[in-house]
Amino acid sequence: MRTNTIFKGMQTRRKLILLFGLLSLSAITLAQPANNNPCSATPITAGASCVPTAGTNVGATSTAAYPSPGCAAYTTGSTPDVWYSCVVPASGSVTFTTASGTMTDGGMAVYTGTCAALTLYACNDDAIGLMPQIAATGLTPGSTVFIMMFGYAGSTGSFTICATTPAPCTTNTCLTPNCITTNPTLTFCTGVASIGSGGVYGCLGSAPNPIWNVFQATTAAPITIGANSSLGATNPDIDYCFWGPFSSPAAGCAGISAANVISCNYSIAGLNSFTFTPVVGQYYVLLTTNFSNSPGVLVNWPITPAGSISCTTTCTTTASSNSPVCVGSPLNLTTTAVAGATAYNWTGPNAFAATGQSVSIASPTALAAGTYTVTVTSPSGICTGTVAVVI
Repeated sequence: MRTNTIFKGMQTRRKLILLFGLLSLSAITLAQPANNNPCSATPITAGASCVPTAGTNVGATSTAAYPSPGCAAYTTGSTPDVWYSCVVPASGSVTFTTASGTMTDGGMAVYTGTCAALTLYACNDDAIGLMPQIAATGLTPGSTVFIMMFGYAGSTGSFTICATTPAPCTTNTCLTPNCITTNPTLTFCTGVASIGSGGVYGCLGSAPNPIWNVFQATTAAPITIGANSSLGATNPDIDYCFWGPFSSPAAGCAGISAANVISCNYSIAGLNSFTFTPVVGQYYVLLTTNFSNSPGVLVNWPITPAGSISCTTTCTTTASSNSPVCVGSPLNLTTTAVAGATAYNWTGPNAFAATGQSVSIASPTALAAGTYTVTVTSPSGICTGTVAVVI
């Protein structure tokens, strides 16, 4: 009896050990990320801005059947990797950007082809600190690319990844300018030849990939404007030149010169700002260029205070009077209405000042003769009208 009891106890112990082993193997299998291989890759979508997807290679295995990335000390057969897939947008360009979590030093490789037959496109190690980023261009729109993510020298941990595609790039002329107030961020084009240097272009040694802005000042107080670049976590080299003031957009584009440069920058900076004191109602011209010629470089123009500039105005007004009038007879001044106008301000000879769409001088003297100007402030901008008065 005792022998049988001992034997049965040994059998039970073996079963428990076997069961524990099976459960341990099952736990390891369950711990593997769902995107442990290319054919079960997690889809990510390329958008205009980075929308991070959380990931981890903890518990992952090494994908040994595909071309080795060749960077970040990847060892085929032993470096744990996980996979993502992305449909190439119409631009044929997509940038994959990562950020650290518990993984602080990562590697990334992009592959083309199918999940069962991949071709290495590129591998990157330390683009953003110790984390990778790859800007893939010239891809076939609508095709799928596969992204392998792993830790340097086999390290594991959490991270985020996102895919972005550049918006249509912008290059224009002064006569077809951009409007800062409605398009705060644009994408520079690349490969556009310099439009000039020095002289009319002030400090600029070259002006490739130009973006022109023409705007009107709506305040007489100092205005601060930035000309700032961004590409992932970097700020590539951009330059600018700023001219003014001018009586109209057309006058600005025709009249830029070395003499009316207000501010200019030709340094390696990607973050710039300048402050100027404007003439209210006058126009200013800003040229920003992508010196770095890097694809996907964004530019924006932060403005302080908000609302201190407007786009090319559609505000027009025509001033008139009942001139000529005799000394002592009422002089009546009026101007055409502007939709939504918030102010009509008149100035004229003999220190004349008044407000309103229509104003009068009850008993003018000979000193009232001359030119009167009305300045109209409206949602569509600031405009002026003049009228000559004879007494």
